[in-house]
Amino acid sequence: MEETKFNKWLNQEFDYMPKTIKNRISNCKKVNKYYDLDKYYDENKTKELFKLLNYTSEDKKNDLKPKHKIPINGDIYNGTATYKNAMSLYFEFKDYLSEKIENNSIEKSEINEIDTQVFEIIDDLGYKKNIFEKISIFQNLIYENLDE
Repeated sequence: MEETKFNKWLNQEFDYMPKTIKNRISNCKKVNKYYDLDKYYDENKTKELFKLLNYTSEDKKNDLKPKHKIPINGDIYNGTATYKNAMSLYFEFKDYLSEKIENNSIEKSEINEIDTQVFEIIDDLGYKKNIFEKISIFQNLIYENLDE
């Protein structure tokens, strides 16, 4: 699941409060734990997943078990609807990414490669910053001992 990009997209596209965005992401992560959202999207099987998360008021009235395997503590009807809503947002986000890629004629693999390189640079910078901080502390200790 592309959590970071999804978070950014939710912030840009909707007038949600930060807690709402956090909840939508949490809901998607829960669904993703049982059903790989990116895989369903990439294999064009989102309709199958929506069918699994279809739980009607009639199902609730007849005390039927849901078709999905996501455990829900509490009201199954409301919980399933919440997960389905969040999943719908995630697939809308994936459509947005696909459209953006098509319009810019950038291959998905190229974007993934760029993402990987950016995260490697960020990790490297963090590592170097940590080393410089330790060197600075060490230098301060040396200078303190020289003054004595």
